Amino acid sequence: MLYGSPCRLFVQRLRVAYWRRITIDHTKVPNTDLNNFPVLISGTYSYLATTGNGGNVTSSNGYDIIFTSDAAGTSTLPFEQESYNATTGAVIYWVKVPTVSHTTDTVIYLFYGNSGITTDQSNKTGVWDSNYKGVWHLPTAQH
Repeated sequence: MLYGSPCRLFVQRLRVAYWRRITIDHTKVPNTDLNNFPVLISGTYSYLATTGNGGNVTSSNGYDIIFTSDAAGTSTLPFEQESYNATTGAVIYWVKVPTVSHTTDTVIYLFYGNSGITTDQSNKTGVWDSNYKGVWHLPTAQH
């Protein structure tokens, strides 16, 4: 879940204008910590639409969206962009989180709004390590 209001700042290293804190509720993590776990981030968020569609993302492909483990944006997390809709801000991302705790909430950060990024920043092979023999993202049927 993406909590809180958008924070506008300019992180010099990342050259991004916006960030959001993402909190993973520890009560949803059963019995033990999960290490190097791919977390699903999905939903429709108007602020993740492109600037031409009323949002704050500058790349029509969502290339300026990244995830980090720290609020300063210095530790980028591997992620896969499964889908991005520039018009609505509907997204599906898989983010590899180093440790998802079962005793305390885990926090990661979403950064976006860097007009200088024109290439894909995702790293899907960094999300799905050699322990995964295959990963298939199948669409859900619409009823």
